[in-house]
Amino acid sequence: MVRDRAAQQAVAPDANRCVTASPVLYFMASRFAPVNRRDVSRPKIMADKSKSFVLWSDGLDHWQAGRLDEAAAALQEAVATGGSDIAFTQYLGSLGGVLGDHGRSVEAQRAFEQALQRALEQSGDEGNASSEVVVARYFLAQHFLRFEQPLQAVTISEPSVGVNAKLEGILRFVRALAFAALGEGGRGRTEGVAALELATSENQRERMKDQLHEILGSVG
Repeated sequence: MVRDRAAQQAVAPDANRCVTASPVLYFMASRFAPVNRRDVSRPKIMADKSKSFVLWSDGLDHWQAGRLDEAAAALQEAVATGGSDIAFTQYLGSLGGVLGDHGRSVEAQRAFEQALQRALEQSGDEGNASSEVVVARYFLAQHFLRFEQPLQAVTISEPSVGVNAKLEGILRFVRALAFAALGEGGRGRTEGVAALELATSENQRERMKDQLHEILGSVG
């Protein structure tokens, strides 16, 4: 069984350094690894902030303070009014995280799936190799792990594996946890080793190693 702590934390990419095409890559705090979803920073991208952007920021403040009802309300309004915002995938991802913390797993899954769909629509020629798509797949897979659906985590991550995605390491990380939860220790170890090899920084690699130490040490 995947530990709750490992399932709820993110070993996310060094997005601010690795991704130049998308200045508001879904979850800017991903440069800190592992990181809880609520530990996010606000990208300084709008001189005149939209109403939805302000609502998103307010929602994050509520989330960080543990006010889940208020956070969900603010983020739902941000999503409802911010469809044209450049940060829209972040609104959806934050909403999914809050709803997940609230135990509203079906609604959370829907938000994460919408974030992935938007990322795919904006991915251009990169498709499943797009860093924004990879991150969206990562957080949806993490959601599945959190609610004990490891097979779905494997399935949703698969399209962005083996396509030369810059951030593939985070998918390998979550797949290691998923295969371990499925009782496939050998495959879990293989994915874990790949995650360490593909990590985007030494800091990320060490944090992955810390969370995967039982999986990596269980075989061979």
